[in-house]
Amino acid sequence: MIKALEGFAPEWWTPEGQEQQNPTRFKIRPLDGAEYGEVADHLSVEGTRFFISAKGREVALRYGLEDWENFANSKGPIEFSEENKRYIPTKIRGLIVTRIMKISQLSGDEVKN
Repeated sequence: MIKALEGFAPEWWTPEGQEQQNPTRFKIRPLDGAEYGEVADHLSVEGTRFFISAKGREVALRYGLEDWENFANSKGPIEFSEENKRYIPTKIRGLIVTRIMKISQLSGDEVKN
């Protein structure tokens, strides 16, 4: 029997190096099968590494990034919105997408079922 995907609960994730008080945190969730498939259209794999095009990263962030805390610029806090996701630095965008893709993967037991 094929089991349906479960466990799309979001998690708060803090990029490495944010050990200070009140770190920037991102609320992310795993992608469901359809969302993952849409990102996979922009994905290439070389050995054990995967590469996602800019469009694929945009799609992953659209579906997987739900909120943030303590994200600001010199003018103050930046409110979470689809439009404001563009203010996330490129390196951090890549880290967020990598985390979203990692938590979207099936575990060994889930693959067997």
